[in-house]
Amino acid sequence: MKLINKKKYPLRPSKHIAKFSKVQQVEFFELLADLLSVGFKLGTALRFIQQVKPQQAKVIQVIITNIERGQNFATATHTLVNQNVSCQLQIAETHGDLIPAITAIATTLQQRLKNVKQLKRLLQYPLLLLGMLVVISITLKQLFLPQLTSWNTSVVANTDTKMIMVNKLIIWGGLILCLLIMLGALLVLKKKTSLQKLTILAHIPGIKKFLWHQIGYELSFSLSLLLKSGQSLQQISMLYAQMPKNTWYFELGMQLRVFLEQGYDFPTYITKKAFLPNELSLFFVRGKTKAALADDLQAYSEICLKRLLQGYERSLAMIQPIFFVIIASSIVGVYAAMLLPMYKMMENLG
Repeated sequence: MKLINKKKYPLRPSKHIAKFSKVQQVEFFELLADLLSVGFKLGTALRFIQQVKPQQAKVIQVIITNIERGQNFATATHTLVNQNVSCQLQIAETHGDLIPAITAIATTLQQRLKNVKQLKRLLQYPLLLLGMLVVISITLKQLFLPQLTSWNTSVVANTDTKMIMVNKLIIWGGLILCLLIMLGALLVLKKKTSLQKLTILAHIPGIKKFLWHQIGYELSFSLSLLLKSGQSLQQISMLYAQMPKNTWYFELGMQLRVFLEQGYDFPTYITKKAFLPNELSLFFVRGKTKAALADDLQAYSEICLKRLLQGYERSLAMIQPIFFVIIASSIVGVYAAMLLPMYKMMENLG
């Protein structure tokens, strides 16, 4: 689908018109991809979805109105979807194929929604136990421990009071220090550009592989679409540089264009960037046609997506055991807080 040159500002959704919910967004892209793949025109497909999904009718009308005013699909939907999805649509609609892009977006959004639901389900029982533990701890602190202290001698009570104060200072001091470190890190990241943020995240253990798979998937998929349409790497870098300035596509496009103009090749650029998987550079060998390279990148994007989803599943599987360890440690702490004063009181009586 060609990019329409006439540019107008898209009609923004009214404050009284809700945007797509996460579930509705998945349903919209899945159904739209299916309709386009069987031969529906974009406008016809949108009106069909408007009929079969009446709860989305007002939001879809915003898209239809924007298109009728001269906007392409990516621009017409950019206020209704996240920026990353908007960039993928813009790239596909400009020089690539919109249908596989919409299908891929629907797949990733569906998987993210599935992961969120699974995370909520996994956290239900641990959070319930944690809540019960907090209630028990407050009850012990307000009712049980003061009574034990009143039974004890004033010396022991004073000693216990000092120990409790020291423990509170250590705990609260540690919490405040952690919060200050997190706040400082967020402030530092806020001032960084998109690629600088990705570079920092790429050096954090546990995040690096997720980042490689995520960026590797998005980049290789968009490159495969553009290479299939006959675009050169120089043209692709210029297209990326037309994306919104606060996206990594824009900054990567600007850097890559300068890099290529200086006589360097794309594999060298890949190996210099910590957030890009080095194995991506292996596909760009001399003598390979654009069509063959596009097919290889398409296959690699599917591998990256599979690895990404497997990584999410492994991480989700570890959440419950980690929470149970935290809860078990908290239970031990509660018992210690309850039994130690009793032990000291018995020692004092003895």
